[in-house]
Amino acid sequence: FKPFLKMKSPPTREVETVMALVCQVSGIEAKEMKNGDLDYWEPAKKQLLREGTTPNVVDRMLNLEPADIDATNVGIIQDAMAHFTKSMLFNLKGQSYACYAIACLLDALAADSGK
Repeated sequence: FKPFLKMKSPPTREVETVMALVCQVSGIEAKEMKNGDLDYWEPAKKQLLREGTTPNVVDRMLNLEPADIDATNVGIIQDAMAHFTKSMLFNLKGQSYACYAIACLLDALAADSGK
C-alpha cells in the first residue's frame, strides 16, 4: 500500500471503492468535500494505509467476522460488489493484489452476513 500514500487521489475507481468499503466497515468517517461529495481516500490513507497505523488495513480485514458487519454495511458492500464486473476485478487484481483480495473478502463476508 506504500505507493498509495503519495497519491492525492486514488489510482482507479476500483481502488477507491474498496478503500471506501473498508472505511465504512471499520467505522472511519468520510471527509465531506466542498461540493458535498464524500471522500474516503484521505481518511483511508491516514487511518488505514499509513505505516505504523494500528490496526492497519490488513489487520482489520484479517480480524473481521461476518457478525461484525451490520445490515447497512452488508447492503453497501453487496451493492458495490454487484457493480464490479469480472473485467473490473481483473483490473483491480493487476493494480493492487491486496485491494483485490480485500474486495473478495468483503464480498464473501457480506454474503455470509446476509444469511
